[in-house]
Amino acid sequence: MRAPGATNARSDMKYDIIIVGSGPGGYVAAIRAAQLGRKVALVERAEAGGVCLNWGCIPTKALLKSAQVYGYCRNAEHYGLELAGEVRPDLARIVARSRAVAETMSKGVQFLLRKNQIDLIAGFGRLVAPGRLDVEGTEYEADHIILATGARPREMPFIPVDGEHVITSKQALTLDRLPGEMIVVGSGAIGSEFAWFYASLGVKVTVIEYMPRMMPLEDEEVSKAMERAFRKLRASVFTGTTVKAVRVNGEGRCEVEIEGRKGAETLSADIVLSAVGIQSNIEGIGLEELGVAVERGKVTVDSFYRTNVPGIYAIGDIVPGPALAHVASAEGICCVEAICGLNPEPVDYTTIPSCVFTQPEVASVGMTEQQAAERGIAVKIGRFPFTASGKATAAGDRDGFVKLIFDEQERLLGAHMVGASVTEMLAEPTLARTLGATAHRIARTIHAHPTMNEGIMEAAEAALGAADFLLFCTGWDQYWGTDAYYEGFPCLTEEAARFVAGLPLKGVGEDSISLDPCNTVDYPNHLALFSAGLVNTENLKGLAQLIGREFTFLTMPLKFENADGCSCRAAAIVTKEA
Repeated sequence: MRAPGATNARSDMKYDIIIVGSGPGGYVAAIRAAQLGRKVALVERAEAGGVCLNWGCIPTKALLKSAQVYGYCRNAEHYGLELAGEVRPDLARIVARSRAVAETMSKGVQFLLRKNQIDLIAGFGRLVAPGRLDVEGTEYEADHIILATGARPREMPFIPVDGEHVITSKQALTLDRLPGEMIVVGSGAIGSEFAWFYASLGVKVTVIEYMPRMMPLEDEEVSKAMERAFRKLRASVFTGTTVKAVRVNGEGRCEVEIEGRKGAETLSADIVLSAVGIQSNIEGIGLEELGVAVERGKVTVDSFYRTNVPGIYAIGDIVPGPALAHVASAEGICCVEAICGLNPEPVDYTTIPSCVFTQPEVASVGMTEQQAAERGIAVKIGRFPFTASGKATAAGDRDGFVKLIFDEQERLLGAHMVGASVTEMLAEPTLARTLGATAHRIARTIHAHPTMNEGIMEAAEAALGAADFLLFCTGWDQYWGTDAYYEGFPCLTEEAARFVAGLPLKGVGEDSISLDPCNTVDYPNHLALFSAGLVNTENLKGLAQLIGREFTFLTMPLKFENADGCSCRAAAIVTKEA
């Protein structure tokens, strides 16, 4: 197969740098090398731009956008709009748009290669000797050869892919019809995005995850939030579940044997999507013949991506580290600049942003709370729920939160977000972590209002406060001991209660008789707080004396069994005067 836009390089041409693979690692490395005055060739066996651009990152985002627009149309009435007629998804046109987007981006890469005078050579590249590469029977020579051959979907023997009933992400991009039922094996970024896409178009989707929780690489709070979001879509989620076998019966239905928390059972669906990870493309490219070191299916490299064989380098999905497009690009630039003697800083793998483009979106960088605990790091955590965001409320997308994790010196360790457009918010905490910004600096940086980004500022502010209890001082205790105490007392609105329930608190207290109005019958404010695990202490006195002081609040209830409330002793120990 000839790569679109490939040039006819002469067989006797010698290059400074040859790069094998034109994905985000390869083509970015090639452009950087050309910018630095090197004579460069780029070898590609398929489409220019690699898997990410043609069969991964870009076309999937086009599909997801179509699904998002479909969701807006279905809920147009919530925005005061009336659509005439029924809105239905046309999968063929959705797929056609996705393919057109990928083609446009591929042409863009080809243009950049021509602009930078990079030779694009079509075919499969294979190392034959240090500094020599065979491409479909023609040998090319270079001082430096960078391998950026990428990866492909991993296939498991118990999930035999046939491309029709049992498919990978590549086939999932181009289905010609919507199945009635789909089982997605794996809930990483790829599995979750496709599961959300098809579920949002009305497909009955079941997600099966081997690990104890969905999106297992994310912070645990993120995992729980996304599991709730998928169930809101009426998708089924099985965690802690092993797939034993997948078979296609005589009627063309897929039968999936699983072993989970409820024991063994068999599920069925029209299509099974295998999204169980990726496998590096390192077979047949001459690694064994040249003695290039490989460990656990990855090429062994140093911090500048040099292999153990001089003149041979490797970047992207074939080396250890996160298999992400932007990581491959960063590695490619670092590798080329090291070759050219610029002494670049090594890639910092502790500050790699990661995104999942479901709805709500997921965005993260740095440590999770669990990772910090495993390393014995004391942390301060700030959270901000989007239920309290004016922009999110106006947009009608209030699901999710911002969670920031700081160390004892208030330096940002990690950021984890769920919500609409949080992938566009991720650059700020990534930069903050890179620069060693503190919670104070983030909190005191003025953020535009109303924006979703305010959530980062608010979460940093919450980390600085680090309060466990929220006490409402209304002055109503002045009526204590009178009949007036029981009538017309101040209380929360339901919206305010939901906001409080989203805060990182242990409980609330108030100097009035109740959080709910006296005429309530279902106690919505109490239920909102109790559902979030918060306790409520009522009928407090003397809260005005605590204003401006730092104090420790103690609430000591009596032990009543089988009761939903009890009397308690409440006290405040002042630790710092105003």
